[in-house]
Parts: sequence; C-alpha cells; structure tokens
Amino acid sequence: SLFFPTTTVVQYTYGLSVPITIEGAEGGTTILLSTCFQGNYDLPKTSSDLQVHTLQRRDTSSNDITKYEFYENAIEYLESIGLDGQDCLCRMICEIARYPLDSQNDNNVFERLAHFIFTPSLKSDDNIYNERKNHLYLSLLQAEEAGRKRQHCKSRYSSCVTPLVNLFTKYILI
Repeated sequence: SLFFPTTTVVQYTYGLSVPITIEGAEGGTTILLSTCFQGNYDLPKTSSDLQVHTLQRRDTSSNDITKYEFYENAIEYLESIGLDGQDCLCRMICEIARYPLDSQNDNNVFERLAHFIFTPSLKSDDNIYNERKNHLYLSLLQAEEAGRKRQHCKSRYSSCVTPLVNLFTKYILI
C-alpha cells in the first residue's frame, strides 16, 4: 500500500556546531556558532495527498535583516563583550580586503558568505538614508579601501586588540 498511518512523517536533521574562542576579552570568551537544517515530510495518508500541490514563493519581508543591520548588531555584540565594536568590525573588513578569502572556490560556501558580508562595497539593497547610517557605511568602505591598498590594519584600528578574522581563517603568506 502507498498510504501510511496518520501522523507518519519522515524527518531529516543536520546540525553543525563550532566553538570559537575570542582571546583578549576578559578571561577569554567562547562562542558556539551553531546551525541546523531540518526537513519534515508528511507521508501520504489518502489518495488526495498524492496530487501535485503548487507552493507560492514567499514575499520579501520587512523582517529580513539588511546588511547594515547586521553590521549594527555585530558592533553591539562586540561592545557587549568588551571590545571596540566599530574598530574591530573595520579591522576585520580591512584584513579581509588586504588578504581576500577564496570566495571563487564553489566548494566553500562559508568563505563566499563571509566575503559578501564583510565586503561593504558589495552592497545589498540597503538604503543609506540618514547621517548616522551613512557615517558608519563610509567608515566601513574606508576600511575596505585601506585593506585593498595594503595598509597595516592592526595599527590603523589599534583599539581593536583581537583580530577577529583569525576566528575563521589563517594567513598563509608565500
């Protein structure tokens, strides 16, 4: 029979957690970066369940976070653990621009995502509409430009004592 008892589902779950230790904060801080993907599929219970159902794509929502909001939240979080939030974010952007990630490799989704997030010139559709927002955006663009010009990011953003880019990459200079 093709039909299953009511409440029968097939569930697929995949989870990944990576501990990240931030040196320099008071006594060191460990962050657990976790993600989980789960799929639940109802199995057919009646013949009507075997018919094709069309799904509508979801509308873009105002609940979606913008790139600028991500930057603001990152700064706020870094400040909550005792770091200079804006300087540390600028230093990370500068270092990623100075030593770009391997974002062209199709096999590494994390590096492609990090490259997009920490390269402010790759704008999303954020509207820079007020002076405060524009000021932060300009300082992030200047950090990226400084990195591309091979300036020394550590001395430029000296109030950031922890190189956050080291949390997910290592420099290999040849």
